[in-house]
Amino acid sequence: MVEKYPNVYVDTAQYLLDGGIEAFVRDYGPSRMLFGSGFPDAYFGGMMLALRHAEISEEAKEAISGGNLERILQEAQL
Repeated sequence: MVEKYPNVYVDTAQYLLDGGIEAFVRDYGPSRMLFGSGFPDAYFGGMMLALRHAEISEEAKEAISGGNLERILQEAQL
């Protein structure tokens, strides 16, 4: 769906794959991923730790952790 639809984003809430964040960023870029904690169903620290230690650039981490959501909201027309 990410390949076919430009407005589909993946959130990290349940993206628990070894190397999954790195693979997604490599294949689709960081602009299509949003940070999601899974709270209150899951402890939010797990995904924070996964993103913090992902082997991707600091710019990609900043985009995923909040920059992408900020960009999407700024582009929204109400």
